[in-house]
Amino acid sequence: MPGFYGRGPQSFTVGEGRLARPKFRFSGNIAVGYDDNVFQTPSHPQGVPSQKVQVVETPGTPAGSVQVVVPSGDPSIPDSVQTVQVPATAPKFRTVTIPGVPAAERIGSWITRTDAKWDVQFANRRTLFTFDLGAGVDYYWNRPGKKEDYTGVLSMVYLRKLTGRAQFTFSADASYQSQPDFSQINQPTSSNVGSYLSSNLKADLSYRLTPRFTAVTSVSYNSVWYEQQSQGADNYGTTTFGTELRYLFSPRLTLVGEMRYSSDLHTNNSSLDTRSYYLLVGGDLSLSRRFSTTLRFGEVVQDFTEGGGNSSSPYLEVSLNYRLLPQTGIAWNARYGYEEAGVANSRNLVARTGLQVTQIFTPRLQAVLNVNYLRSELQTVSSGATTTTTTAVSPETGVASTANSNLTQDTIDASLGFYYTLDRHWSLNLTYSYTMVVSDDAALNYDRQRIFLGAAYQF
Repeated sequence: MPGFYGRGPQSFTVGEGRLARPKFRFSGNIAVGYDDNVFQTPSHPQGVPSQKVQVVETPGTPAGSVQVVVPSGDPSIPDSVQTVQVPATAPKFRTVTIPGVPAAERIGSWITRTDAKWDVQFANRRTLFTFDLGAGVDYYWNRPGKKEDYTGVLSMVYLRKLTGRAQFTFSADASYQSQPDFSQINQPTSSNVGSYLSSNLKADLSYRLTPRFTAVTSVSYNSVWYEQQSQGADNYGTTTFGTELRYLFSPRLTLVGEMRYSSDLHTNNSSLDTRSYYLLVGGDLSLSRRFSTTLRFGEVVQDFTEGGGNSSSPYLEVSLNYRLLPQTGIAWNARYGYEEAGVANSRNLVARTGLQVTQIFTPRLQAVLNVNYLRSELQTVSSGATTTTTTAVSPETGVASTANSNLTQDTIDASLGFYYTLDRHWSLNLTYSYTMVVSDDAALNYDRQRIFLGAAYQF
């Protein structure tokens, strides 16, 4: 199955993995955990100290002189005028204390997590279909303000062999959440933006022109919609059209040439709209059922629809799947290129990579390790050129930052989960995650740990 742009393809084998499950499966999970930084408070928060100022209560007067009429006491004698000196008076002040703003406190909270899922899967010689639907809620016992975070997920994969030469595939992935997902491109990386709905849709039509040449045409739509009205200006939808020509160089290697056109539209802020043009080459290598890799590299040119000039950058997509041992699987992907900036006349150049290691210790016990790293550099564009001295706003949090260089941010997100099967219905799970953000702006730096212990029931 072709993957979404920026992600590797998916592989399915009848009777293995996902396709070894029952056709229909229901499951529910309940877990208790702890989050030591629910608001992603900066590691070194800075407050504003209180200040005492002097306020004038009674203004003073300068020294001067006035003329006073002195009666003579005799009607026949006119009154006289004398000049009298008036001394200065000092002003009177009172002290007023302006309260300071204390540094933000790191708040931790216990969490109760419940969710339910339903999945479907089946395949035959001409058709493959998988479908997942889930919903859940996290309840924060000690978090000020809103206590609940609601989540929802929907994903689908459909493949249909139309003829011996033609094949159609469709993939959908949508989620409603408030916590960041660092494995997805163009997604918020802060929980301070509130809840949001993200979606990815992609359709591919491939046709084998000759035994060695295959043409693939694709269209995709990606979007992020924020629930908070204050974030409405960042709502966007991206439509991408792509076409590639594939050449079967050998039974193991396929060479690929690809072109893409992407249109990024913001419904409430057209100054953020961009167009991107991709020219890529690469290949797909499959040495065995245990090892496969894909590579796309080339150039991307991006311009703003309302001015701001254009710029170009190298572009790279890599994915690898390797069954190191019968009990050990490795999946790795990397991407380098432009992503959503969220700032007018600015470009967000992002390098990201993700690694997943699955280890089966026994038929009942397995572990999954996920590590994601991304480095983003927000650049402003002036008169068609990218400047190096900017006043930038973080695309993830919307926090303004003035600096003498581009705003650079590094994010590391890692999680480790253990899953133990008790019987055909019940299983236990223990997960731990750690997130750290380091950027040029100290107000954005933070670290966060979360741990959950839960039980799941499926039928």
